[in-house]
Amino acid sequence: MLCGHKEACDELPAGATLLLSGEACPVQMFRVGENVYATQFHPEGDSEGFTVRIQAYKHHGNFQPEESDTLIAAVNRQETLYAREILRRFVERQISQNCYRLLVIYYKFCRQNLRTAKMVAMIIS
Repeated sequence: MLCGHKEACDELPAGATLLLSGEACPVQMFRVGENVYATQFHPEGDSEGFTVRIQAYKHHGNFQPEESDTLIAAVNRQETLYAREILRRFVERQISQNCYRLLVIYYKFCRQNLRTAKMVAMIIS
Protein backbone atom coordinates (compact mmCIF):
# COMPACT_ATOMS: atom_id res chain seq x y z
CA MET A 1 0.00 0.00 0.00
CA LEU A 2 1.09 3.53 -0.64
CA CYS A 3 0.83 5.94 2.27
CA GLY A 4 1.57 9.60 2.21
CA HIS A 5 0.36 11.49 5.23
CA LYS A 6 1.86 13.56 7.99
CA GLU A 7 -1.00 13.17 10.46
CA ALA A 8 -2.00 9.82 11.89
CA CYS A 9 -4.47 8.21 14.24
CA ASP A 10 -2.24 6.48 16.81
CA GLU A 11 -5.01 5.07 18.97
CA LEU A 12 -8.13 3.17 18.04
CA PRO A 13 -11.33 5.17 18.70
CA ALA A 14 -13.61 3.80 21.42
CA GLY A 15 -15.76 0.95 20.16
CA ALA A 16 -13.78 0.51 16.94
CA THR A 17 -12.42 -2.76 15.58
CA LEU A 18 -8.86 -2.68 14.26
CA LEU A 19 -8.71 -4.22 10.78
CA LEU A 20 -5.19 -3.36 9.63
CA SER A 21 -2.03 -2.08 11.28
CA GLY A 22 1.54 -1.42 10.24
CA GLU A 23 4.91 -0.59 11.73
CA ALA A 24 4.94 3.05 10.63
CA CYS A 25 1.25 3.58 11.39
CA PRO A 26 -0.29 1.32 14.05
CA VAL A 27 -3.90 2.15 13.10
CA GLN A 28 -4.17 1.78 9.32
CA MET A 29 -7.80 0.68 9.02
CA PHE A 30 -10.69 0.24 11.42
CA ARG A 31 -14.44 -0.27 11.51
CA VAL A 32 -17.06 1.21 13.82
CA GLY A 33 -20.21 -0.89 13.98
CA GLU A 34 -21.01 -2.82 10.82
CA ASN A 35 -20.90 -0.12 8.13
CA VAL A 36 -18.47 2.65 9.04
CA TYR A 37 -14.94 2.07 7.75
CA ALA A 38 -11.90 4.33 8.04
CA THR A 39 -8.48 4.02 6.42
CA GLN A 40 -5.34 6.08 6.78
CA PHE A 41 -4.08 4.88 3.44
CA HIS A 42 -5.69 5.54 0.09
CA PRO A 43 -7.21 2.28 -1.22
CA GLU A 44 -7.96 4.05 -4.50
CA GLY A 45 -4.36 5.25 -4.74
CA ASP A 46 -2.04 4.00 -7.44
CA SER A 47 1.31 5.21 -8.74
CA GLU A 48 -0.34 7.60 -11.21
CA GLY A 49 -2.47 9.18 -8.47
CA PHE A 50 0.47 9.50 -6.09
CA THR A 51 2.59 11.06 -8.83
CA VAL A 52 -0.08 13.75 -9.20
CA ARG A 53 -0.07 14.28 -5.42
CA ILE A 54 3.71 14.47 -5.24
CA GLN A 55 3.68 17.14 -7.95
CA ALA A 56 0.85 19.03 -6.24
CA TYR A 57 2.48 18.97 -2.78
CA LYS A 58 6.05 19.51 -3.96
CA HIS A 59 6.22 23.00 -2.43
CA HIS A 60 4.00 22.53 0.63
CA GLY A 61 6.54 21.23 3.16
CA ASN A 62 5.64 17.53 3.09
CA PHE A 63 9.07 16.72 1.63
CA GLN A 64 11.96 18.58 0.06
CA PRO A 65 11.06 19.68 -3.51
CA GLU A 66 14.26 18.13 -4.88
CA GLU A 67 13.09 14.73 -3.55
CA SER A 68 10.03 14.66 -5.84
CA ASP A 69 11.70 12.73 -8.70
CA THR A 70 13.01 10.09 -6.25
CA LEU A 71 9.56 9.78 -4.66
CA ILE A 72 7.88 9.44 -8.05
CA ALA A 73 10.35 6.73 -9.06
CA ALA A 74 9.68 4.92 -5.76
CA VAL A 75 5.88 4.95 -6.11
CA ASN A 76 6.16 3.80 -9.73
CA ARG A 77 7.99 0.67 -8.51
CA GLN A 78 5.19 -0.21 -6.07
CA GLU A 79 2.19 -2.42 -6.72
CA THR A 80 -1.03 -1.49 -4.95
CA LEU A 81 -2.63 -4.95 -5.10
CA TYR A 82 -3.60 -5.12 -1.42
CA ALA A 83 -5.17 -1.68 -1.40
CA ARG A 84 -7.12 -2.48 -4.57
CA GLU A 85 -8.28 -5.79 -3.09
CA ILE A 86 -9.50 -4.04 0.08
CA LEU A 87 -11.36 -1.50 -2.03
CA ARG A 88 -12.85 -4.24 -4.25
CA ARG A 89 -14.07 -6.22 -1.23
CA PHE A 90 -15.54 -3.10 0.35
CA VAL A 91 -17.46 -2.25 -2.83
CA GLU A 92 -18.65 -5.85 -3.18
CA ARG A 93 -19.84 -5.88 0.42
CA GLN A 94 -21.72 -2.61 0.00
CA ILE A 95 -23.34 -3.76 -3.24
CA SER A 96 -24.25 -7.09 -1.69
CA GLN A 97 -25.77 -5.47 1.41
CA ASN A 98 -27.66 -2.89 -0.64
CA CYS A 99 -28.95 -5.54 -3.07
CA TYR A 100 -30.14 -7.63 -0.14
CA ARG A 101 -31.91 -4.63 1.38
CA LEU A 102 -33.54 -3.82 -1.96
CA LEU A 103 -34.67 -7.43 -2.36
CA VAL A 104 -36.25 -7.39 1.10
CA ILE A 105 -38.04 -4.12 0.31
CA TYR A 106 -39.16 -5.48 -3.07
CA TYR A 107 -40.36 -8.72 -1.47
CA LYS A 108 -42.37 -6.83 1.16
CA PHE A 109 -43.77 -4.54 -1.54
CA CYS A 110 -44.79 -7.51 -3.70
CA ARG A 111 -46.38 -9.31 -0.74
CA GLN A 112 -48.32 -6.20 0.19
CA ASN A 113 -49.45 -5.62 -3.38
CA LEU A 114 -50.41 -9.28 -3.75
CA ARG A 115 -52.66 -8.94 -0.72
CA THR A 116 -54.12 -5.77 -2.15
CA ALA A 117 -54.67 -7.42 -5.54
CA LYS A 118 -56.41 -10.40 -3.89
CA MET A 119 -58.64 -8.05 -1.85
CA VAL A 120 -59.58 -6.07 -4.96
CA ALA A 121 -60.32 -9.32 -6.84
CA MET A 122 -62.61 -10.48 -4.00
CA ILE A 123 -64.47 -7.17 -3.95
CA ILE A 124 -64.95 -7.13 -7.72
CA SER A 125 -66.20 -10.71 -7.99
